[in-house]
Formats: sequence, structure tokens, C-alpha cells
Amino acid sequence: FANMLFIEAPAGVGFSYCDSSNETEKLECIQWTDRKYTAYNLALLNKFYERYPDMRAAPVWIAGESYAGIVVTLLAEAVVQANTVAATDEERIKLAGVLHGNGAVGHHCGGPHWMWPDGFNTN
Repeated sequence: FANMLFIEAPAGVGFSYCDSSNETEKLECIQWTDRKYTAYNLALLNKFYERYPDMRAAPVWIAGESYAGIVVTLLAEAVVQANTVAATDEERIKLAGVLHGNGAVGHHCGGPHWMWPDGFNTN
């Protein structure tokens, strides 16, 4: 059987929220960049493995759709980089691969701008 960990992120989108009464912290919570989001997801994975160390031996597939095509790739890159500096094999995340479901692979769409419907954001 397989185990799945679903992450709705970044905080402040979908059903997730920023749990703070401080307005500045709430604003900072929703000002995400791809790199900041990647760092938080890598930290989340490491916290998950601290809580469930027996899961660390299982292969990990990182999957996402749409804009997550960018985020999945960045997270996989961060995992590979973290694995190169891990002191022991037990600290490494066993990255098996990535899955993109109709995933974005860049910040620009191909083709001339006039091909896209009015109001369609190609960035």
C-alpha cells in the first residue's frame, strides 16, 4: 500500500490560513515567492520525518498540478541539495521522482500573445 501526505500551500490560499493576530505577520504570511515557499515545504518535510521517522525509508514522489509544476521541481531540487549535505544516509529524503499533472514549467506561455483569449494571463 502507499502513504500520501497532502499539503495545501502556501498558507493563506485555499482552505489554509495564517494563524496570527498580528497584522504584520499575516501580511508576511501571504507574501510568498517560489523560493520562500520551497524552503517552507522542505522544512515541513523534515518536520514530518522528525514526527514519523519510520517513514523516512520510503521512496518519495513529489506531485502537483498546474502552477505546482514549478513548485514541485523547485522542491525536488531543494531535496537533492539537502541530501548532498546530509551528514548521514538516515537524514536523506529518498526522492524517487516528480509528477507533473498539466504542470506549468515556466512563467511564460508559448506562442504569440494574440493567440490567447482576452484577459488570459500568460505570466
